[in-house]
Parts: sequence; C-alpha cells; structure tokens
Amino acid sequence: MTNTTEARIETSTVCNYRCNFCPHGLGLFKRKQEIMSQDLFEFIVNKIKIEAPQITDITISGFGEAFTDKNIDRKMLYAKQMGYNIHILTNGSLLDNEMLDFILKSIKPLDLRFSLHTINPATYSKMTGSTYSDFHTVINNINYAIRQKENTRIIITVVVVKENKEEWKQLVKEYKDKIDLVEVWKPHNWLNILHYRQCEKLKRTCGRPFNGPLQIQVDGTVNMCCFDINNQLLLGDLKEQNLKEIFNSEPYISIKKHHKEGTVMKSNLPCRFCDQLCDYKEAVVYNSAFTVETRLGRTSTTYDKLEA
Repeated sequence: MTNTTEARIETSTVCNYRCNFCPHGLGLFKRKQEIMSQDLFEFIVNKIKIEAPQITDITISGFGEAFTDKNIDRKMLYAKQMGYNIHILTNGSLLDNEMLDFILKSIKPLDLRFSLHTINPATYSKMTGSTYSDFHTVINNINYAIRQKENTRIIITVVVVKENKEEWKQLVKEYKDKIDLVEVWKPHNWLNILHYRQCEKLKRTCGRPFNGPLQIQVDGTVNMCCFDINNQLLLGDLKEQNLKEIFNSEPYISIKKHHKEGTVMKSNLPCRFCDQLCDYKEAVVYNSAFTVETRLGRTSTTYDKLEA
C-alpha cells in the first residue's frame, strides 16, 4: 500500500460550471454524474480508519463541485468527528455566509481553496460558463472567508488560458497580501485528453504509486490518480474489497512496477502520456509563497507541511 497520509474522496461528479479548459466543460468527462450517498461516505471513512491508520487528512475534492451535494456539510462533519484534518476545494459559487460559518467554525479545515481565474466578471463568465451573479457571489464568499477565518488557510487557484493570460496579474495584486496563498497554473492535460502542457524532460515516475494520495471515486472505486478522470487506472472497489486486496491487485502491482523501473513510457499504461511524468517547470506560472521547485510534485498534505 502507498505511504500516503491523505485520502481524496470524490463526493460529487456533478458540476454547476462548464469551464472552457476543463473536460467537464468540453464534454470529455465520460463517467456518470452523481453524488456519493451519506452511507457510502461513512462506510469509506470507517474503512480508512481501520485499514489505513496512517491517513490523517481527508480532502473533499474530485471531478465535480463538492457543494452540489446538499449533504456535504454532514459528510465533512462526519470526517471531522472521526479525527481527520480536512481540506476543501470549491469554485465557491454555491456557498453562503451560513455555510462558510459552519465550515470555518465547525469543520475548521486546514485550507479552503477557491478556484478564481480573474477578477473581471466578463472574462470569468466566459471562462466558466457562469453568470455575473455567480462571479459576485464567489468574490463575496472569498472576502467573507478572509474576514471570518481563524486558523484555516484561504487559497486561490488560478488557471491561465488565452482569455485571462494577462488578467491573472491583477488578481494576484488584489489578493496576494490578503490571503495565505495564490497559485497560478497552466491547465492540466488530464493524462492525454488535453494538451496544455508540453514535456521538457521525462521523469522515471510522478511518485503517486508510492506516495499517494489515496484516490476514492464517487462510486467507491479506487483509482491510481486524480488526473485519470475517466477511470482508466482503476485499482479496485472499496465496496467489495479491502485496501490490502486493492493494493495487492494486478493493476496496482503493474503500475508500481513500471514506475519503479522507469518503464512507464514503454508500457501500455495510460499514464505514459501524462504531464505529471514530465519535468515541466512552466506548469507553475506564479506562486505567492514558494518556488517552482518547491511546489512541483507536492500533494495537499506534503505541501502543507512546508514553511514559506
């Protein structure tokens, strides 16, 4: 089994946005759009607690907007009560002051990460397929979170495409001294679905088969990697298997072997096309706290352990 201390649980594959750089918005996401039941979420958290005691952090993320789930507050609270540190990713459009108060006072996540790509409402609407009203809701929610937060880190993630190729600089100017972190990235390729990042130099491995995080999909299946949005690297099913069985399965052993031996590019694995296997420093356009070398290759938990 991997050495990870983080489990990422995809609670929803439903998204209220249609971003023009995202497989969801481009119609390339092929899995069923659904929301994880409360029973399945609790079953998974309980299983992790018993079978992977080294895991200390649960990230609420996946290929959907977490807050399309009307029970996401119950799920987060359950994980919190089970003793886990919580990380949350959201586009911020479905939050309100009441939910933010609950998150910041009751869940107390280590970080609350907003996707915000510009502070120009017209550009934002064009990039995300949302309304001007959505934009102002997100801005209000970010500013409210800044005022109300205690120990939670507020993070903004920006993806740079042609529409905001200069405007992101104004966003950085607006927020870099108000929040804990601003990150600006080139979009992912999502294995080989899109082609935003070009390889500079290949690495033997991205490290995920050894270091995780543990990626649990909305239906309870376990995938090798969050970048594999259509489950081409499926390892097993937590509803029917325990974690030991999954990490002794043929798919995992094969993936781990190729990554260990540096033969991924000679294999039939879908990850042979993945930009995470590339030493591509231009993927990080800007980071308000860390250098490119520090940020690349880090996951939520390993990154949080760094000091700026």
